[in-house]
Amino acid sequence: MGEADLRTAISSSRLIRLLDYWDSRRSGATPPARSDIDPIEIPDLLGSIALIEAEGVPRRLRYRLVGSDLYEAHGGDMTGRYVDEVLTPELRAVILAQFAEVLDAGAPRLHRIEIDDSEGNFWRYERLTLPLAGRDGTVVMLLCGYADLGGRGFLRLRGERSRSGPRS
Repeated sequence: MGEADLRTAISSSRLIRLLDYWDSRRSGATPPARSDIDPIEIPDLLGSIALIEAEGVPRRLRYRLVGSDLYEAHGGDMTGRYVDEVLTPELRAVILAQFAEVLDAGAPRLHRIEIDDSEGNFWRYERLTLPLAGRDGTVVMLLCGYADLGGRGFLRLRGERSRSGPRS
């Protein structure tokens, strides 16, 4: 999916703003570096974003920054923890494969997740995953923005509105 198509597919105004911010920080087709991203410049999005770093071989993903809305959704701080340690088994394989897709392709992706897990949660959300490059241009980190799509027990983002209008 090209970036114009990606932008059209996003239903959350917050995620569109995050995509626009990311796009303004990159140089040509190369993803921006982590140092190009300053979360303070997007204060209204801070609660619903995460920075995830790729480490080692085999590759593992670690949360480096986790917004307060994500903290609340997961019932605790995920900062410093590995993605595979935090997610339920139902989510783990799906989410790790989606993150690997962005790391390997070096291009943004939009995913809509709808899944029931063994803990009684119905996860229904939209996630925009944006690559961040290291010094050599390879993707070493992910900037993720999350938007609730009406799941049970997940994100309740303050002020979130979809482009189709306010939710009831």
